[in-house]
Amino acid sequence: MSEPKATADHIDHLLPDVLHWTISDERIGHHASEAYAIRTTEGVVCIDPVTVREDLWPELDPVTAVLLTHGHHQRSAWRFRYRFHCPVYVPFGAGKLDEAPDFFYASDSALPLPITAVPARGFSHSMYLVYHSRDNQTVVFVSDLIFDDPTTGYRFPVQPGYFDPEGGVADAEALLTFQPDVLLPGHGKPVFESADRVLQNAIQRVQQPGA
Repeated sequence: MSEPKATADHIDHLLPDVLHWTISDERIGHHASEAYAIRTTEGVVCIDPVTVREDLWPELDPVTAVLLTHGHHQRSAWRFRYRFHCPVYVPFGAGKLDEAPDFFYASDSALPLPITAVPARGFSHSMYLVYHSRDNQTVVFVSDLIFDDPTTGYRFPVQPGYFDPEGGVADAEALLTFQPDVLLPGHGKPVFESADRVLQNAIQRVQQPGA
């Protein structure tokens, strides 16, 4: 999928070392697309980034790496690579990319910061990233597993052929073992309260439809 045309107009500090910015993404019916970054002593590692307004780039400088959670989330990754001369990491097996990544990664790969990469069963060639923040919060970048539906609240995706609900249940159960404090979805507001309940509710909707 091509790079979105929209540009983020502000960057939020979710935690002392975790940044967030968002756009209204015209490619997907103007639903929100979220981008994140982790600030380290060496620089900034961006996760599923979208581009930002020109005056905001200094807030991210220097970007030392870009991590994609999903091949569908290449977004502005290549723009970031050209601007900061940084490597781009993509889940192993991801296809239909506009450019060749510097690295394909799996759950046992060395990554540019201490993150646990958890393979996704509900999607093909996707990852969830588990990070322990400086203030000892367990932060999970859940990619497309959890969608912030304005009508029903947080749920699994429903697109046939794109997402396997039974695999998604296994994914959510695996993420619950990390006892998450914060969930950071690819589309929708970050979850700071009852992160475990959000995952459990999504599971329940699959296991007990209509409940």
